[in-house]
Amino acid sequence: MLEHVKNIGGYILSANAEESVVDHMVNTINSDTMETIVEVLIEDGKISLEPREFERNIASKALFYQKGNGVLGGGVRLDYYFQEDNKGEYKGRSKLKKACEFCEVGQYYEEIQEAVEAYLKERSSEAFLILLVDGLTPREKLTEKFLKKMYETMFNQLDGEHVCHLCGEEGIGYNTGVYRFYTNDKEVYGNIDVKEKSGLVLGKDCLEKVLLGKRYVEKELSVYWKSFGKNVMFLPHGFDDEMEGIFQLDGSLREEEKKESTHLLERLNTAEELVLEDLAKGNAAIDILFYEDDGKAFKLDYQIQSIMPSRFGYLAERLKHYNQLKLFMVLRTMSAVKVTLDSIENTSGEKLKCLDAVFSGRPMERNTFFKRAMAVYKHHEMKGEKKFRVMEQNHKIYNFLCDCGVLEKGWNTMKTYHNYEELFEENPTYFDSDEKKAWFILGRCFNYMIYQMKKGKNAEEGEDNRVSLEKGFFFSRKFDFKDFIYFSNQISDKAEKYKVHNSYLKNMQTQAKELMAERERKLSNDEAKYLFFWGKDAYFDKQNKNVVEEEQ
Repeated sequence: MLEHVKNIGGYILSANAEESVVDHMVNTINSDTMETIVEVLIEDGKISLEPREFERNIASKALFYQKGNGVLGGGVRLDYYFQEDNKGEYKGRSKLKKACEFCEVGQYYEEIQEAVEAYLKERSSEAFLILLVDGLTPREKLTEKFLKKMYETMFNQLDGEHVCHLCGEEGIGYNTGVYRFYTNDKEVYGNIDVKEKSGLVLGKDCLEKVLLGKRYVEKELSVYWKSFGKNVMFLPHGFDDEMEGIFQLDGSLREEEKKESTHLLERLNTAEELVLEDLAKGNAAIDILFYEDDGKAFKLDYQIQSIMPSRFGYLAERLKHYNQLKLFMVLRTMSAVKVTLDSIENTSGEKLKCLDAVFSGRPMERNTFFKRAMAVYKHHEMKGEKKFRVMEQNHKIYNFLCDCGVLEKGWNTMKTYHNYEELFEENPTYFDSDEKKAWFILGRCFNYMIYQMKKGKNAEEGEDNRVSLEKGFFFSRKFDFKDFIYFSNQISDKAEKYKVHNSYLKNMQTQAKELMAERERKLSNDEAKYLFFWGKDAYFDKQNKNVVEEEQ
């Protein structure tokens, strides 16, 4: 990861020679509520306060740095000034004192403190304080002091010469990774025992490039991905003009679209297939990293490494092929670990495993799909929703996963068939066993019997028009051989009761039983259930009128 961040920083530096590393060391102030800059003017021993309109680059002028217990520079955020520490003291006072000491006006601290607190009692605290000594900002007067302190203390400058772990060159070394990395509860790259002999060492050149790259990655290559509820960064293995243009949407958007998106990854939450399509235009593999960063530590939750541009393009094309299937739909079904009538609960861990499998083509347990797809189907069926749409989407998800190499034995789900014989004949890869065909045909028998039972039943508006075969008793069944016989008998009993004695139903029943008699016992119960409901809800083209009249 650091190698890629360093390369990005190197590109930023080469593309803009005036880029200053100081701007990448100081904090940024992203608060939208900040209203005012309070200038504390110190000149000839006189103290005065001058408020003016807020501007975001004030942090750079103040050399404002604050991370954990580390405080440096000549600025203070006043919106947190009156927060109390463990001793009941205002946190802002200690920070103001350190700012005064940094600006070498510590002798005026008490006078400045009184003036600031008097100001805050009458004015809004949504303000940022900067110390101006003799009319000069800390940036204008104390940049060298700031850099020296940063390198020595914040980046842990080591004594003597050391070999940089990124470039291998020997020179001044810094025991830092810029990020404070954690995996689970263990810090990596940090000082463990003796700082001179453990942890990561960066040379000054690599350290500055990582600093530049880090800020760029945070701004342009990171986003909050709603589907996972996590922050994610995309790290290209190489970075140049072409890659920068892709992430900044150069030439890929119409003017009206640019008003809604300022960089590529913002579209990840609304048009993920377009993001994949754009990334396919790049010339470098990309790592995808999910992480948490609370300002004190960087915790890497999950990473998918070395995704080639061609893979992004293939996935985008496959999503479009399935009539605008969305990646979040795939992940939602494959991570449905707990499904009730009221909700479908997912876990980010299951989503990440599925996403990894989609990008890498790594196989997943086949039965996981059928089990979770049927749980989602049941949720919608019990709510009386259009379950055939759910099954149609499940078919697209299954075949998309087959295309990705996650599952196997797909079929052409985008074609409309005239009857189930045609479906079986044209998709031998999936319908490779008599047992699969038997369960599918049994589902067709169920659908046909339900249709016959509903004939003549004139439900009033709002009345439950379901017949007994539709009332969900089958969801608790195992869908094994005993259930196959049970369902077959149910159909026969209903056919006798409702006097349905036509050859169409009898032929399907006979065909299903004959196929089941030659089964190979390789089908899982969840896949058998899937086939049953697939047959029950299947739609066939009405071009063959004779079939339509029978199958209504």
